Amino acid sequence: YSFMIETPITAEFAIVGQWHDYPEPEDVHMSPPLSFVAYPSKVQNGQTVIHFAMATMFDPNLASPIANPNYRTRWSGSLVMGKWTNIVLNFRASIKDTGFLRLWLDGELVCNAENISFGFNNRTGFAYWQYGIYRKKDANTMIAHYANMRVGRENMAHLIDQPNPLLGRSA
Repeated sequence: YSFMIETPITAEFAIVGQWHDYPEPEDVHMSPPLSFVAYPSKVQNGQTVIHFAMATMFDPNLASPIANPNYRTRWSGSLVMGKWTNIVLNFRASIKDTGFLRLWLDGELVCNAENISFGFNNRTGFAYWQYGIYRKKDANTMIAHYANMRVGRENMAHLIDQPNPLLGRSA
């Protein structure tokens, strides 16, 4: 998919994309097992940049007794505010060290984690993609744009080098 944040971020953090889990009745409130998190923007070299992180969580227990078990940052970097970024994410969640996570930004592989565990041991299965802004309370408006969202099991490797065009939008 393609993604852009149009406004500066002033909130402590904002989840802007997540593979969310179905909680079990016994679970405490949990954050998503896979999330893209944006942090407050800064001006660098005349451009507003936003620091991002892709994080995972993992709990092999049937009920998670804590809110954010085994939180781990898998990638961090910065994106320029107002610039579209093409994102391709390929992963397999696993609670037995057989998972993987690959992230491409604008055709560049920035995360390639193999033999990892992330996700939760739930009876309901693993999760669903959810995008939008989920953040700490903040008085300022935050605007994020999403385009060409595709989620599926088919091979989407061609989108790494040849993303779908952003019709009617400037790059």
